[in-house]
Amino acid sequence: MDRKEKINLTVATLAVAMLSAACYDSHTAPDNYVSPPAANCTIAALRDLYDGSTRKIDADIIISGRVTTSDSDGNFYKSLVIEDSSGAVEIMAGMTDLATTYPTGVALTVSLEGCALGESYGVMQIGRYPASFSGYATDYFSSRVLLDKHITRGGDISPVEAQPMVIAELRREMCGRIVRIDSLRMRTEVSDEGYIVPTPWSGYITFFDPAGDSVVVYTRRYADYADRAVPDARVALTGILQYGRSGGSKECFQLKMRHETDCRTY
Repeated sequence: MDRKEKINLTVATLAVAMLSAACYDSHTAPDNYVSPPAANCTIAALRDLYDGSTRKIDADIIISGRVTTSDSDGNFYKSLVIEDSSGAVEIMAGMTDLATTYPTGVALTVSLEGCALGESYGVMQIGRYPASFSGYATDYFSSRVLLDKHITRGGDISPVEAQPMVIAELRREMCGRIVRIDSLRMRTEVSDEGYIVPTPWSGYITFFDPAGDSVVVYTRRYADYADRAVPDARVALTGILQYGRSGGSKECFQLKMRHETDCRTY
């Protein structure tokens, strides 16, 4: 092989390597991808282990599911939710820019030994055991090293379809799942002059279905779309189902959207 052929071979090799790296950054698995350990517990069975207070997991429990959330628009912060065919659980990652590493639809396997199992707003959580003075159910993993110790990312992406529901059929054990509720209208405020006052997404917004049942949508004030107006129209809403108090009022079912586009007008 002469010098010119060696140079061409080197350039070609580098090009392939760069292409492979680019593909991996685009959320595909590398050629040397190693399969994660097999799950030995469903998320529903994990929920059954919860007895009402945070507990440490000492057993070799492994769950798997697909990511249903995204933090790209700021409504989810340092956590992500995975769902299998039986239920859903929130992973308290403690990292930002999770949508880049764990995009919606990617499969994750989570080894739970040494983790804490808790619940917040009806959603099961996996994280670190909280400090004694903490008021939270679980604590963040807080470092990439610790996160990688427990989480293995799969090689394919297949988004989970939101489950269509009506408000009257919602149940506590469904919390954490991604659901879609159709034919909703916001409870509007009317000014003294008789026109509808624009309502921003930020905070708690109540929506009603044709049967008169209600669900609350919660949006963080740091979300990219928090200050934009909620459509005064009939809408379909998609989000992670939660259950808890909305702004100090009685407990109710809530939805937490990922993007503003999770609200679709008719």
